[in-house]
Amino acid sequence: MLKKWILSAFAFILIFTLVAPPANAAFSDVNTKEFSWARTAIDFMVKRKVIEGYKDGTFKPGKSVTKADVTVMIYRLFPELRASKPKSIPGVPKTHWASKPFSEVYGAIDPIYAADKQNWNKETYSYSPDKVMTRWELMMVLDALFSDLYLYMDEPSNKSIMQTLAKAKDIKKKVLLNEKQYDTWWKTASTMSPIVGVDKNNKSGIQISSDIEYMKAEALYRFNKLGLMVIDKQGNFYPSRVVTRAEISSILYRLYNIYQKAPLREPQIDLADILPRDGLAVHYVYPDSATGVDVDLYKNKKGNKTFYAAFDPNNGQKAKSVIISLRSEQVLDLNITVDGVTTKYTYEQLTDEAHPVAFPPGDKWYLKFTIEYKARYPEQLTKNGDNDVIIWVGGKYVGGY
Repeated sequence: MLKKWILSAFAFILIFTLVAPPANAAFSDVNTKEFSWARTAIDFMVKRKVIEGYKDGTFKPGKSVTKADVTVMIYRLFPELRASKPKSIPGVPKTHWASKPFSEVYGAIDPIYAADKQNWNKETYSYSPDKVMTRWELMMVLDALFSDLYLYMDEPSNKSIMQTLAKAKDIKKKVLLNEKQYDTWWKTASTMSPIVGVDKNNKSGIQISSDIEYMKAEALYRFNKLGLMVIDKQGNFYPSRVVTRAEISSILYRLYNIYQKAPLREPQIDLADILPRDGLAVHYVYPDSATGVDVDLYKNKKGNKTFYAAFDPNNGQKAKSVIISLRSEQVLDLNITVDGVTTKYTYEQLTDEAHPVAFPPGDKWYLKFTIEYKARYPEQLTKNGDNDVIIWVGGKYVGGY
């Protein structure tokens, strides 16, 4: 009985060997003019056993790929991404053929950033492993997994990110007119949606639609700049086009080659080791950038916010000035304390773009801010009024604002 089993197994192996094409075979449907551009990448991926051909000697380069297909390829090509403590991924049953790669690949990051369905308000998410992937979805998944790609390029300015976003004519922009519109938008926002929310006034770059929207716009800039996924000469990114086997082979091949190079700027200082561990919020300030500190004035007619403005040394040139500005429908006067020194600033000063309120960081890697806020006309704080406030913390190069 055992001998019969061994002979049967051997026969199966022999048949499989005769039918399956060798890893480095020249696939008949890849040699065509239509897919010759992907031949080098496909050969590399097949030889590395990241992706396989079909038994009939074809590769099917134009066939679409699913989230599971892409995840397994990443799992095979980048073993360093695998989590030491895998996580259970919502939406991916343990019986799914790609369950293990999903748990190890996305278990290495915060899984919400690469999820197909995201609820940022409740911090819940789920994956759709058998969903066919679009170019936009692929970009955002790779951006979530390869968060250190910024090391291979200079830190972009808001202006350059906005210019790249404007260049992509087929990526929709949702104009948000005020903070309430952004709050509504944010509750249903998804990094997987190829629609980017932007401020009605882009003079200061992406502001009102920061966080998730900035993440999307910056990913587009980064992938286009690095040549991983580009905007063509006609201004098309094709965000909703499905990803093919030829395309995913080429993109992962380019990504692999980037990671074979030495980073342009190796991190030298870890701010996590420098900042006090007191639980206060940290807002990272870069040249020509800004982050928002939200205040709900209806619930808190007066109060204060304490946080750190940190200057990450690993993201290009350090900001030489820290600027505080204000966007609010209510008239506020602020007492701003910087490293123990308190100064009162009026609403008029904080909204004057020509002469902004600025603080020099000197040689410090962070400054501690306490902002005491109070409405000048508290009687205007009605339940149905616009009471939201955003205090912007921005950085600029030395030599003017």
